[in-house]
Amino acid sequence: SELVEHARARSPFYKKHFKDVPRIITLSDFQHAPFLEKRHVLENTPPDSADLLTSKVQRGIYFASGGSTGQPKYIFYDQHEYDHTCRMLAFTLEAAGLSGDDVIANLFIAGNLWSSWVRGQEVTSENEAISVPVGSNLPIKDIAGYLEDFKVTTVIGLPSFLVKLAEFAKANKAKYNLVVKKIFYGGEYVGEEMVKFFKSVFPGVDVRSAGYATADAGVVGFQCPVCVKGEHHLFAWSQFIEFVDQDTMAPVKEGDVGELVVTCLSKKHMPVIRYRVGDLGRWLMKPCACGRKEPMFEILGRCDDRIHVGGAHLFVNDIQNALGKVPELSFNFQAVIDKKGHRDTLKVRVEVKDVSSLPRARQSADLLWREIESHCEDLHESVRMKWLDKPEIEVLKPNTIERVLRTGKIRKVIDKRIKV
Repeated sequence: SELVEHARARSPFYKKHFKDVPRIITLSDFQHAPFLEKRHVLENTPPDSADLLTSKVQRGIYFASGGSTGQPKYIFYDQHEYDHTCRMLAFTLEAAGLSGDDVIANLFIAGNLWSSWVRGQEVTSENEAISVPVGSNLPIKDIAGYLEDFKVTTVIGLPSFLVKLAEFAKANKAKYNLVVKKIFYGGEYVGEEMVKFFKSVFPGVDVRSAGYATADAGVVGFQCPVCVKGEHHLFAWSQFIEFVDQDTMAPVKEGDVGELVVTCLSKKHMPVIRYRVGDLGRWLMKPCACGRKEPMFEILGRCDDRIHVGGAHLFVNDIQNALGKVPELSFNFQAVIDKKGHRDTLKVRVEVKDVSSLPRARQSADLLWREIESHCEDLHESVRMKWLDKPEIEVLKPNTIERVLRTGKIRKVIDKRIKV
C-alpha cells in the first residue's frame, strides 16, 4: 500500500497508471491494480522520458535491459538501491556454495550498459572468494589460459558462453588443465542436458543459478545447495511475487503454473509494481531440506518461449534438451514458425559445434528430430495426426544464426505468422 501511494504521488506514469485504483487495503485490492508491461518501461524511462521515476536522477547507475528482444530498456538505480542489490547477489552466491576457498572468474559480457558483469564484480568484492575479472570479450584460448594460470575453481556467466568454454576445454583437454568445480549461470535457461554436458567436461562440477533476477526488479530469488533446476528461495522481505493465468490474468491456485508477476518492495526511485517479467513458474508447496524458511518457487521457462504450432504446444526447453542428445550439434538454435497456405510450419535451425560435422548434417538432423519427438509427445501427435508436417531441421555451420548485436544472444523463437 505504501509503495503504491509513493509511486502514485511522485511518478507521472504511475499517477496515470493508478488513477482508477482505490487505496490498497487488502491483497484483493492489490490484485486488481493494473500490470506493469514491458512497453510501459520502454516508453517511460530515460533517455526519452523519466515518467516512471519518482525523483530526479542523481548518484546512481544506468543499466540496459532487453534480453533477446533486441530493444533495450534503460533502468536507473540510485546508489542505495544498487548497493542493496549487490549485497543480495553476494548472499545468493554464498548460499549457493561460493566460499573463501574459491577463485571465481567473472565471464559475463562487459560494456553496452550490461548489468551482469558490473554487478558480478561488485558482488565478488562482497564475498571472501578471490576474483579474476576476465569477461568474455577475449579469444577463448586467452580466457582458458587465465583460468589455468589462476587455478580458477568457479566461473560465472551466460550459459551460451559457458557452453562454448566447455566445448573448447573438452577439445583441448590435453593443452589446458582447468579445475572448474562450480558454475554459476544467469540470463538464460539451463536444462538437464546442458548440466550433463558441463559435468561430462568438468567431472563433479556443481551447476547453480547465480540468482533469479531481472535488471528491472532486481534480485528475486536464490538457490541453496538443495535446490535443483529452476527451484529458488524467495527474497520475501524485498520482493512480492504472484502467479497469474496467462489468459485471464487472474491469480492461479497455489502450486499451479502461471505467469510470474514481480513487485520490488525495496525499489522506490523507479518503482516496479506488478511487473510481467515474461517467465512461467509456480509456488513449491513444500519446505526446503536446507532448513531456510523463505518460500520456494520454481521457474519453468519463458512465457514467450512456449511455441504453439499446428495444434502442438512445446517449449524452447524441449528443443534444448533434445539437442543435448546429439553430440555434433551445439545449443545454438532458433525455432522459426510460419504458414504454408493455411497450415502452420515449424523449422528448427541449429549450428554444428564444428564445421567438420557438416557432411553428416542429414544424420544429425534425423537424430535431433527423433529426440524432439521423444521430448514432446504433443508435437509427435500433431505430426502423426497430420495436423502439422514434420518439422524441417536445418543444420548450419557455426555462427550462422543472427545474434542480437548488443547482447550476443539468439532470438530463440521467430514467429513469421504474425505480420507487423
